[in-house]
Formats: sequence, C-alpha cells, structure tokens
Amino acid sequence: MELLSQDMIDSLLSGASKKSEADSPLTDMEIDALGESVNISMGAAAKALSTMINLKVMITTPEVSIEDREEFEYKSMSPAVGVKIKYVEGLSGFNFFVMKQKDVKTIVDIMMGGMSDGDESEFSELYSSAISEIMNQMMGASSTSLATFFDMKINISTPECVIIEENVNPTDELARDSKIVVIKLRLKIGDIIDSEFINVMDVAFAKKLAANLINSKLSAGTKGQEPPEIREIRETQQAAQARPKSAAPAGNYPSAAFSDFDAPAPRGASQSNLDIIMDVPLEIIVQIGKTKRPVKEIIEFSQGSVIELEKQAGDPVDILVNGELIAKGDVVVIDDNFGVRITEILTAYKR
Repeated sequence: MELLSQDMIDSLLSGASKKSEADSPLTDMEIDALGESVNISMGAAAKALSTMINLKVMITTPEVSIEDREEFEYKSMSPAVGVKIKYVEGLSGFNFFVMKQKDVKTIVDIMMGGMSDGDESEFSELYSSAISEIMNQMMGASSTSLATFFDMKINISTPECVIIEENVNPTDELARDSKIVVIKLRLKIGDIIDSEFINVMDVAFAKKLAANLINSKLSAGTKGQEPPEIREIRETQQAAQARPKSAAPAGNYPSAAFSDFDAPAPRGASQSNLDIIMDVPLEIIVQIGKTKRPVKEIIEFSQGSVIELEKQAGDPVDILVNGELIAKGDVVVIDDNFGVRITEILTAYKR
C-alpha cells in the first residue's frame, strides 16, 4: 500500500474534528493518536526498566493536554530532573521527560543494589549519569517499538540530564509556539514508587507522532496484520484491565475425548539423551579440611599464621563436584603436582 502523504494526512485530520485551530492546535483524532503512540512507546520502556531493576513496572495510560507555554508549571514535581530525548533518525525533534528527583534517586539506588531512603539531599553527578543511561535503555526500547509500528528506522541520541531549577524550564528549547503538548503519566514500580512524571513536546513533533501512527494503522488495516511487538504490549495492557469472566452455565456437554498416550520408552532409550550432556564441564574441588573462626581472629591473620583444621592428620580428603561431596581420597604427588587418589565413592553416587 502506498503511504499517505503529509498533505493527505493533514486534510484527513482537519476534517475529523469540529474544533477549530483557534481552539486547539491538535484535532481530537491527533490527540487520540498521540496518546496511543505514547502508550505504545511507554509500554516498551516500562518493560525495559522492569528487566533492568527486576521489579514489576507499570506506566499507566497517558493523559494528553494542550497548555499555554507561559502558564505551564512543574512546581508539583519540584525538585525535578529533566531528561532531553532527541530523535536523530526517522523522526525529527525532541521532547523532555520531567521526573521528581526523589523518584530518580530511588530508581538508581535499586539499580545499584540498595534502597533509597527517600531524602532530598544533593542530586550528584552519579545520579545524572545513571538516569541518562537508564533513559537511554528505556527510550531505546521505546524507539524500537515505534519503529516496528511505524515501519521506519528510528534512532535517538544519548539522553541529556538537566537539573530543573528556578532558571531552567524544560520548555525553553522547544519551538517558540504559544502552545505546548503536556503528557502526564503515572509510574508504578512494585510497591516502592507510585508517582507522576510528564512528557513535554512542541506541537510540531506531536503532530509527527500522530500522523505516523494514523498512517501505520491505515497501512496495517489494509494488510490485515499488526506487528507482534505492538500486539504483545496491547494484549498485556488489555489483560491488566480485563475483568474475570463468569463461569459458563451448566448444561449437557459431550464427554471429553483424549488421545492415547504413547507407551513409556524402555530404560535404555534414555542413554541417547544422557550422551548429550557428557561433555558438560564440572568443577572438582579437593577439600583438605575446614574450620570456623570469629571475625576478630581472622582480621589478625598474618603471614606465617597457622590455622588448625577440624580433621586429623592422615584422614582422607573430601572430593566435591559442583559443591556436592561425592568421594574421599588420599593426597599424592605426581610429577611435582599434587593429585588425589580416590579411595571411596559415596553410596549415593555408586552406579
């Protein structure tokens, strides 16, 4: 199918809404399409973040609004962090994600294996670098998802982190239009974070996202297919919102019919499966003995210290395979190397 031109899309969109341009720079169809494109991209981003921190992550359905640039405020997010995402291939433009510093610190601390105490102390360079990399992974997954749906190659540059202070506004680098697009989303990470973050973009970039989604849906509808990556995100979101179905009414149903099962294979038939793992390497450790000592004694160890083991001189040593004790033996010397002669195989491992 030949893709619609931008002029054709603009014509379609202009007739799809009763609102005039004076009321809103985006039509109802464009707002719906923009919300759906953000929903798709954030679904992929949430999945990427979940993989990174090994916790359940949900980014709820976006709320799209058109706001006056001069009246836009982010005080409810303060102290905040802005992350600039610039599209360098496929799409042209950029947008800002504005998050609370507290949430950013919590996510970074989880990544580093600890838990944030939720304080609002100084936002260090470590946090700036870490959230830039996290957003790079998240938006990389988001771009891949959109690229699949839009059927085009999409790339972003490395995200830039900005500390939002009184003299820094995330709208400063956007096109100098009187209106901007603000998309509010809710971020839930396990039972640790339940907070809001926003995505700010100019009207031109929002129109591009909307137009690409509408074009892609028209194309997919003609072909009768949907990209599997997008289908997975959509079905996951639908499953989360679906209500449990009621039980089917009682009635007379035919008896279930089952196919005959194959007879179990003879014992010797498993040998071919066993041969597959015969070359798998295993770690063998010979343990002379062991003991326990308090920390205060261990920190006093020095060169020449003697550690008494819980085993008599001359006793056989333990032979462990992947941490499991399987045999005992005597220490021998072979060509100037230590070795062990097996003297006993434990009963559980005898064939």
